[in-house]
Formats: sequence, C-alpha cells, structure tokens
Amino acid sequence: MNNKAWFYAPLLEQESAFTKLREIEYFGTVANMCLNAKYAAALFDGKVQLHMIDGSEQEERKQMKLFPDDDRKGRILCHALTADFLYYGTDLGNVVCVLVEDWETVSTYSHTVPLSKVFPDVNGTRLIFIDDKKSGFLLTLSSVSTYNVHN
Repeated sequence: MNNKAWFYAPLLEQESAFTKLREIEYFGTVANMCLNAKYAAALFDGKVQLHMIDGSEQEERKQMKLFPDDDRKGRILCHALTADFLYYGTDLGNVVCVLVEDWETVSTYSHTVPLSKVFPDVNGTRLIFIDDKKSGFLLTLSSVSTYNVHN
C-alpha cells in the first residue's frame, strides 16, 4: 500500500476524460514525489527512483534509475526536481545534483550536518538547503560556494 502511482495525460479542451499514461509500483512506501514535464522522482526508504512518466513497460528498465547507487553514499532525506536536474540531500550532509537526461551526477557538495530540505531555483543554478539544525544555506552551483542564510 502507498507504493503505486498513476500518471495521466493533461486534459485538453476537447477531451472529456483523462488518458492514463502509466501505472508504476515502487519498491517501498512513497514519502514524497516530485514531477516535471517528462520525469517523476519518488522518495522511499532513503532512495529516490527517477523515471520517465510516459513509457512502455518493456522499456521500464531503460527509463528508470535508483539513487544513490551505493548504500555507502547515505540515505536520501529530501529531494527536488527541475526541468533539467534532480537534487537530493542525504543524512551524510551531501547535496547531489543529477542531470536527468543522462541520469549522471554532475556535482556534489558536502555539508557537515544532515539535510532536511532542498529548494532549487527554476534554472537549477542556485539551491537553498535547510539542514537538521534548522540553518538555511544558499548554494550557488556555478561557483560552489555557500552563504549562511539563517543561524
């Protein structure tokens, strides 16, 4: 229970019913889900499953990836999705940026405290993150510097 999602096509003016694109069953109870036009990212059991929204069941393995790919990289506590990037924060204090088209990590920032929330801007060039001490930081990904927003 609580591990299934149904994805529907947008309702157009001339349509009177929703068209179901895909039904997916996740490996655990979904705690949070983020969407963009092409992808969905579901958080469960310390992992994020990134997958395409529209796709056939035969191609599912090619259209899905689980993050992190190694348990030694920590448990994911929060995540966010922009048009181009998946961001997630871990219990080890890492902020990870993944390019969704390639499903590859493009940058990682190490913080000293576990993270509780991540908020990227629309372009994905800046990110505000909140740690477990309730401190907020601005991470500018172009220069990888942080500014303490709140103590």
